[in-house]
Formats: sequence, structure tokens, C-alpha cells
Amino acid sequence: RVLFRSVEYNKYPSIFTISIKDVILQRKMNNEFMLEIIRGTSKSQTDRIRPNSSGVLHFDSNFEINCTMYVSKTDNKVRSKKYHIVLHRFVNKKEPKIYGKLVYDISKLWDNKDFT
Repeated sequence: RVLFRSVEYNKYPSIFTISIKDVILQRKMNNEFMLEIIRGTSKSQTDRIRPNSSGVLHFDSNFEINCTMYVSKTDNKVRSKKYHIVLHRFVNKKEPKIYGKLVYDISKLWDNKDFT
């Protein structure tokens, strides 16, 4: 038999802003690329761009992530909230391929000292 402890949480509606300026490619390519930010069912994306002559994708984009942070009332631990940054490479005009992916836990950025 397994017993689960019921944990109560304080809820904090939050907005996180993520800025992505440049992506440096490991090799020179002439394909189009696009960044996509995914958090739960929310998605945002950049326009398609090509790298410059140095192999750098200059996005200079800001993304806002709306989410509710849950902080335990008993020990102030923050429940995990992950978002994905996906870099798509367009090999042909329609079919993107995933060139790179980063998963980050927003709860690592949460500073709850102002809320406890």
C-alpha cells in the first residue's frame, strides 16, 4: 500500500521573459532556421532566417511565458515547470527538421524570498 502526502501550494501567476539574441552554428549552412518556444500548450516562434557569413543566426527575439508557479506551503519548494526551445532547420521549403533542442526548468529561476 502506498500513501501519498497531500501538499498544499500557494499559486503565483507569473510571466517570464526569455531573450534569445544569437545562435552560433557549428558549421556554415545556407538553410533557413526558425526558433520555437513551447511551454505546455503554448507555442511561439520566430520568423525563418538564414545565417550570416560567419554562421551566426541573429534572432534578437523576446518571448513571454505565462504560467502559474506553485510553491509548497510546507517547505517552500517550487513545483517544476519546463519549457522547450527548439531550433528548426528547413532542408526544403516545407519540412523542418529539429536541429537542436533545449529543455529548461523555469522553477530554477524562481526566487520566492519575496513571497514567503
